[in-house]
Amino acid sequence: MVPGAEVTLRAEQVITAADLAQVGREPGELTDARALLLSDARRVEASTPAGEVILFERSGPGAWAATWTVPEDATGTLRLDVVVVDLAANVTHQPLVLQVQR
Repeated sequence: MVPGAEVTLRAEQVITAADLAQVGREPGELTDARALLLSDARRVEASTPAGEVILFERSGPGAWAATWTVPEDATGTLRLDVVVVDLAANVTHQPLVLQVQR
């Protein structure tokens, strides 16, 4: 990443064996239609070190994307906090570490 550049951030939900077991399915039985039904994230966002909130939009089954402009004064490593809220209102935080090139 380069300071001032507009980048696309992408997030993708990973359907686990436990997710499949909850709906009585086995690995290998997952079709695109079933993946859409298992995709239970209702909101994805990321917070920057400066407190900016980046809102992601759904871009496909279990997929989310956001456009973000890297701050002009960014250097070194930027750590974003990606927050996912599912349909049951469970909140998960996942770090996203980005390297800034000068």
